[in-house]
Parts: sequence; structure tokens; C-alpha cells
Amino acid sequence: MTGPSGSGIGGGGPNVMPAEANGRPSGGGAAVCCTTLPAEWQPDLTLTVRWLVDKKQDGKTPGYWYKAENVRIAPYSSGNTGDAWAVFLPGDRVRIMLTDGNHDGGNNPNNRPADNDPYIARGVLDEEWNRIYRRGGVK
Repeated sequence: MTGPSGSGIGGGGPNVMPAEANGRPSGGGAAVCCTTLPAEWQPDLTLTVRWLVDKKQDGKTPGYWYKAENVRIAPYSSGNTGDAWAVFLPGDRVRIMLTDGNHDGGNNPNNRPADNDPYIARGVLDEEWNRIYRRGGVK
């Protein structure tokens, strides 16, 4: 995920594609360094996630910006934090987690979270960014 030109916002990577029809992940992500989070998980850790969605993928129709506010970060093991992941799910939903080696605790990016996972947040169209920014920068 990279914010519009000049926004100074970055993280994640470009061109994350939908899962393939057989359910296999599509790849396309990337890593951006760095972020700082407490070594010990806290229940009030939240952030705002914004992402650009191109649902038509026809090369002609511009995508739309979505955002989810007050996204709670899933619990992670103290002192054993790994990479931060934004897992994008159908229905314009997102889950933020840290890979902490606790694969059975839900922090495995290779496993799709349950639909009733309390750390999944639903995004909405970001009216502000859609008004100001479009593909290629300021409109």
C-alpha cells in the first residue's frame, strides 16, 4: 500500500491481486521498512488503513480509495514480533497482524482468518482521498 504522491504515506506493496479461483494466494505484495510497535501487545493499539482498489482491472477504469479507521491490531506474543501484515479480504475488509511465530494463534499470513475474527475491519469508500487523489496523483 502506498499513499498518493506527496502524501508521505507508505507501507506494504504494489499490485496485490485477488486470490486465484482455486483459492491459492496470488502474490504481488512487497515489503517496506519500517514500523515501530510496542514489544508487548496492548488492546488499544489501532490504526487507520487506506488502500486503492481496482475492481474492474480493465486498465481503463480508475480504482477507488478505501479506508478502515480504528483497526485493532491482532494480539501478538510479547517480545517476539515479526513482520506486520495487512491481510485484505473479500468485502473490502482488512486484518492487521504481526507474525510472531504463533501460527496456531491466528498470526499466520498463509491462513485466511475466520470471517467472524474480531480483528477484521470493514473498509468504506474514502470520500476525501477519492475527491483529491486518483491514479497518478492529484487530480
